[in-house]
Amino acid sequence: MQTNSDKKAKWYVVYCNSGQEDTVSGLIKIRAQNAGLSDQIQDFLVPTVEKITIRKGEKKTVKEKVYKGYIFIKMVLNDQTWPLVKDTPGVIRFAGTGKEPTPIPESEIKAIQEISGQQISSYKLNISEGDKVKITSGDFKDFTGTVTKIDYENGKVTVNVIFLNREVPVELDVTHIVHQ
Repeated sequence: MQTNSDKKAKWYVVYCNSGQEDTVSGLIKIRAQNAGLSDQIQDFLVPTVEKITIRKGEKKTVKEKVYKGYIFIKMVLNDQTWPLVKDTPGVIRFAGTGKEPTPIPESEIKAIQEISGQQISSYKLNISEGDKVKITSGDFKDFTGTVTKIDYENGKVTVNVIFLNREVPVELDVTHIVHQ
């Protein structure tokens, strides 16, 4: 059963110091509990996605914020909640077109929630086409070559190596090379 404050609660965007989204939302939550306003400041969303990165030849999955410096807060905007949120350390301001914050439509929040927490299949690499790399495993281990193609979706690279006095393209997993 929805309470009256549930019906009045809307989603708002708060700008905060980048990298402090989780800390700031935690502070707002604690301040709301201490002020007895937990029923009016109801939910927080700091959207993240999982990305696969390659560092030193190893795949690592990291959580990356989708909107750095932004917190989405579901709250009833009134004379108690507005100053509580805007005066929280780390909060820069509410997003809005006028003097008051502008609510975000529920449909947009649902779309953001759908992408939040998903795993992005693209790889975040610290190499580019034309870079010199060393192959660290497989048939061409210890060969050096030049990156000619990068497949971010599948985590593969094509490296041209000199084999039997000819330049040969070799497709490798990104974990099998290191930048030189």
